[in-house]
Amino acid sequence: MTAYRAIALLLACVCGTILACGDNQATPAGPTSPTPGLEKSGESRRGLYRVSLRPAEGEIPIGRIHDWIVSLEDLDGRPVEPTALSVDGGMPQHGHGFVTAPRVTRKLAPGTFLVEGVKFHMAGTWTLNLGISAAAGRDVMGLTVEVGP
Repeated sequence: MTAYRAIALLLACVCGTILACGDNQATPAGPTSPTPGLEKSGESRRGLYRVSLRPAEGEIPIGRIHDWIVSLEDLDGRPVEPTALSVDGGMPQHGHGFVTAPRVTRKLAPGTFLVEGVKFHMAGTWTLNLGISAAAGRDVMGLTVEVGP
């Protein structure tokens, strides 16, 4: 299998997961607006999208699985509806990834999606990496999260 076919298959799986989950689940508990000091945002690596990420519960817990909310906009501030949105990450300083497999499970609003299955099992500097495919093209966004007691 070529690298392009492997990437296409991965993107199709992620997109299928987003579409299959739909909007038939309850909205997660926690704030629906950004949490001061906890929201991480910026432009994607190639400058195609603006991305913001925040914990759904308004806190960053250590040692338990929790959810995050990711919002995507184009550079004019319009919500972006990706054809695929993936998430991974880990602790670069320790050389390991997550002990869970975080994934985008559903759309909450135009350009806003729920990421479930994040677990920071220890304090320190973590990264959350988002892979974005949408009309403007493919891009990535890496956000640093400081997790501490």
